[in-house]
Amino acid sequence: MQNRLASGLVRLGAFGSHKNVFAPAFARFAMTQVESVTMFKDKVKASKGLVVAQYSASWCGPCRHMKPIVEKMSQDNASVDFLYVDIDEHGALAEEADVTGVPTFVFLKNGKVLEKLVGANPEKLKDLVTKYQ
Repeated sequence: MQNRLASGLVRLGAFGSHKNVFAPAFARFAMTQVESVTMFKDKVKASKGLVVAQYSASWCGPCRHMKPIVEKMSQDNASVDFLYVDIDEHGALAEEADVTGVPTFVFLKNGKVLEKLVGANPEKLKDLVTKYQ
């Protein structure tokens, strides 16, 4: 449920919810948390452009460092679909993508892998998004 408030903020939450999250009405939340293998495959299949899948783990320091950078990048690149895959929750997806270290960023277009970037390298990530966009 989403309510637009006079202050220009949007309230996200359900009726009766004790949690209300306020965000700027103009904010674009483009990074999608993958909840299942099916969801991941459907998102990749439905995408009309570049998909960047970030394989990460909550215990990984470099992953935590990259998450806000990728979130900002997802807001700045509206034509790119950014997916966040927690390897501890979705090991099958990580195995299928041949993830050997985290963070790993997999660049996909039309369901095909274009390139992989392993490690926390914001400059290289930005360059690859620009290259394949």
